[in-house]
Amino acid sequence: SALVEKFLFMPGFTPASGGLILDRDFIKAKRLWDAARSGGLDALAQARTDLAGRLGLLLEPGWAGLTWLTVFSYERDYRLSAAALAELSSRSPVLALVAPGRSSQPFLDAWEAAGRPFPALPLPFLPQEDWDQLILAGDINIVRGEESLARAALAGRPFIWHAYLQDGGHHQVKVQALAERLAAFFEPADRATLVRCFLDFNERERDAPDQGGGEDMAAFLDLALGKRDAFSSFGLSLEQNGDLAAHLMTRLRKIM
Repeated sequence: SALVEKFLFMPGFTPASGGLILDRDFIKAKRLWDAARSGGLDALAQARTDLAGRLGLLLEPGWAGLTWLTVFSYERDYRLSAAALAELSSRSPVLALVAPGRSSQPFLDAWEAAGRPFPALPLPFLPQEDWDQLILAGDINIVRGEESLARAALAGRPFIWHAYLQDGGHHQVKVQALAERLAAFFEPADRATLVRCFLDFNERERDAPDQGGGEDMAAFLDLALGKRDAFSSFGLSLEQNGDLAAHLMTRLRKIM
């Protein structure tokens, strides 16, 4: 009807969008994990040990102080990733926390084939709030979907996104837009590498254990651990965009 006025209101990663959901519990948890990190490795390890206890996760001695990687994606070929993580683990020992679901078996199969070069801990199904805590506790997060992507970005931790597959590779348009937005927080010399890593990680014709695997995961891991401040600055910029729910209510008041 011509009498119906329509408005488009979208969440997003820029000041021109509605922003992301900034619920108090998540932001409070982020501040607590940031404080633990700033307190040094012992403080971070203790916070992780406490979290594992609350979640019923059994950590072997020393695991709380390792480089934590969370894995939550769609089915893909993880062989090159496992090799890159094995090389990283020779310098900075890794613990992979593997979420249940579509990516768990492909990742664990690649890990097994590589000779179990680092510890991997399969996770139980967790409430979103507990998964958020693991994202905040992690050093590197592989995430899929929208909720986990938003949380990983807000967390300010290094992350890479496995986007939902779309016909004709159209998902890569979204991947490139996000990667370029994130790359703006990196030094110019690193920006093309970051975008390439995101795009290569998402290059596939279908979701399957034999798809993908052409990425330079070593380059991404180097950026993830060597340029943590860039990811942190990106997360802070998203907070500064404001809360999606508050923006939506403001918008509704203006049009009512």
